[in-house]
Amino acid sequence: MKKREIDNDKLIHMYNDDAATYAEICEEFDISLDTLRKRIKQYGLQPRRKPVCVDEKEFKEAYFAGLSRYQLAKKFRICRSTVARIVKQLKLREYEIHCFNSSSFSSKYSSISDSCSCGLNLTPK
Repeated sequence: MKKREIDNDKLIHMYNDDAATYAEICEEFDISLDTLRKRIKQYGLQPRRKPVCVDEKEFKEAYFAGLSRYQLAKKFRICRSTVARIVKQLKLREYEIHCFNSSSFSSKYSSISDSCSCGLNLTPK
């Protein structure tokens, strides 16, 4: 497939100075969004991601209160991928809850009474 000729200077100007939307740039050059993204990367242009301002303490409290990624995203008005990035940046750990029957629990932890019918094991994902 032949590479489409694009006026590099005009694209860079529209992207940086005019702050045109991706849709406007794609329409101007008659290119797809994928092509635009490739050119942005090729020209070394900075991503337009706006800095996310989330109160770290409030985010941690909500996270450890057990809110799901969807609920966190809704609460802080951010997307779920941003929630994942914040969790990673703050080095918060996600845990999976495992439930097991009393016989396997008792054999593993003999000091605990046989009267347990269920135990919870928190292990990092």
